[in-house]
Amino acid sequence: MTAVNLTPPGFSSDYVFESIILETDRADVTANLKAAITDISIYEHLDKPYLTGELTFADHQRVFESADILGGEKIILNIKSTKQNTNIIKKTFYISKILNNARSNDNLSIINLHLIEDIAFTSNLQNINKAYEGKTSDIISKIAKNYLGKEVLTTNNDKQNIKVIVPNLDPIEAMSWIKNRATTSDGYPFYLFSTFIGDELKYIDLGTMISMPVMNPTTTYKNWQSNSNSADQVAIRRTIQNFKSRSTEDLFTLIRNGLVGSNYSFIELSKGTSKEVKFDIHKDLMTNVIKLNPNQPHPPYVPGFLFNEIPFNELPSKKIYRIGGSSVYENQLSYMESNSIADYKLEVICNAMTEILKKSPLEVTVNGIDFIDADDHKSIGNNIKIEFLSTDPDIPVDKSPIDKKMSGDYLIFAVEHVFKKEKYDVKLTCVKLGSYKRLT
Repeated sequence: MTAVNLTPPGFSSDYVFESIILETDRADVTANLKAAITDISIYEHLDKPYLTGELTFADHQRVFESADILGGEKIILNIKSTKQNTNIIKKTFYISKILNNARSNDNLSIINLHLIEDIAFTSNLQNINKAYEGKTSDIISKIAKNYLGKEVLTTNNDKQNIKVIVPNLDPIEAMSWIKNRATTSDGYPFYLFSTFIGDELKYIDLGTMISMPVMNPTTTYKNWQSNSNSADQVAIRRTIQNFKSRSTEDLFTLIRNGLVGSNYSFIELSKGTSKEVKFDIHKDLMTNVIKLNPNQPHPPYVPGFLFNEIPFNELPSKKIYRIGGSSVYENQLSYMESNSIADYKLEVICNAMTEILKKSPLEVTVNGIDFIDADDHKSIGNNIKIEFLSTDPDIPVDKSPIDKKMSGDYLIFAVEHVFKKEKYDVKLTCVKLGSYKRLT
């Protein structure tokens, strides 16, 4: 096999690329691209059981031509933190498409590739049409192991025990379909996701994630400039470089979607009957959220909004019909069936909580060094403490209280790892289900 060796560049003080190997089964070419890389972004998301990424490299040695890149080639990434006693992170991606190929001069191309984790690409090559029975966590674990060679770490507290026939889906589609049926006994949804650190898939419920302690209780991520002048290096790197908070607090859309006050009818086809469920976001959801997260007792909805003297949450603003089941199996629930009205209500609570969680997202950009230790996963599914100052110009910064609404213990919902030659940053998309107790 022909090897293309490129001279290693300098690297950020936070990380080093051990190697970035391009491999293809079609041609007798392999290349270590690490010297030619201009930047790499790796994306993690709680809603995706696989990673995605983008890679840009400067091609001045005919790599694109020699490898005849068509999409389907492998990129094997080996990266390491420059902190002492850390291990190499190894991830395998497939090139899913070429995003851009531009010439900066006659002898230099800038190639921008879209990457997708290997399990997503190989999943796309397979099909499942098979019956499964048991807890959702057991079914997902079987599919992951048998088709993708992956172990699944799970809290194993999913309530549903079902029998299904996977209807011609690829393995990742099948696992996501099963996951969407799962809740805990309190109605918390489950997330199936892949992480940059670690090889296993994770299948964890929201209640478990938001009840975990924050990773940084003493040295918080702060959004004030004086923090960058601290003598503490940890405090300096936890200064928020920039943030975005937009398209938030959209109560109108939540009402329109039946997630504040609504009536549901779950129709049982075989019996010609229906089970009626009344949903009240305050009684059915927010009271449990406050109990689970007592440090942030102000939930994202309170029953103080009134129409004709009636709280919004008590108004049946939507009437929604769902197919509840058809008793296909004599002694086993099918995909859409539940045993009782209370269990059907769990589905409604689960859907509402999934959307409420995204009501006030916050995106912050910080130094990435705390997120690249190969022995310790610290990104999506973990909690961090973030602080903003109150907006009162008459109070000195060193005496100003924090903004109780913007500050909080946030769940990391998505991460973009941005590796550039000069530095390594992460963009964290964070969510929370409550605010700190406010001053009166």
